[in-house]
Amino acid sequence: MRTRSAVAAALCLALLSGCTSTVVGSPSAQGTGGAGGGGTPGGPPGPPKPPRPVIQLGDQYPIKDWKEAGAPFDPCATLKWEDFPAAMRGTGAPKAQQVEPTSAYTLQCTFDNSGMISFNPDGENAPQGKTLFMVDVLWGPELGPQSVKNGTPVTIAGKAGSQRESTFGAAKEPYCTVVMPVSKGGAGIEVRNGRFSDKGGACDVARGLMEKLLSRVQ
Repeated sequence: MRTRSAVAAALCLALLSGCTSTVVGSPSAQGTGGAGGGGTPGGPPGPPKPPRPVIQLGDQYPIKDWKEAGAPFDPCATLKWEDFPAAMRGTGAPKAQQVEPTSAYTLQCTFDNSGMISFNPDGENAPQGKTLFMVDVLWGPELGPQSVKNGTPVTIAGKAGSQRESTFGAAKEPYCTVVMPVSKGGAGIEVRNGRFSDKGGACDVARGLMEKLLSRVQ
């Protein structure tokens, strides 16, 4: 069995989540002039080279404060677990994520109430069973209904937006994206609901959360 941390690591390949890793600069071939490698061939050794710094990949995309980003709401505080359907509520604090500059949105906060996940040790790496429940709250100055590829029109709180229902991952967990315009830019809700799919569809959850968000955002 693997915990949801393993799931999060796998999702990094497909999602703009806040996964980080440490990369140490690879060593270069040393010169013949001595241990420092800074001399000329056959000459005296040069000064020792400083150690290569450890680079945190996440440092390339620092998490932005919502006010500094110009957002009309805080993706990590506007919605709370109490806004979720009772059977799906978690207890962990939502986490702001790092977002690549090329993304359609600028801010991302993740609510995670995923369960355990198991893998077949006899060869198949596909997860056994549907265990994810993750909700991303998004905002971007250019985010809007047009950002949802192959989306369908949806109206929430009197506003016209777009949604797309699909599946995610090898286990084909229910997945839904809803994007609506706000006073500045657009807000998005992405739901992966494998764990509680018998208690509510991914798009039902996404639309319900979006309606509550819009009631609190100008």
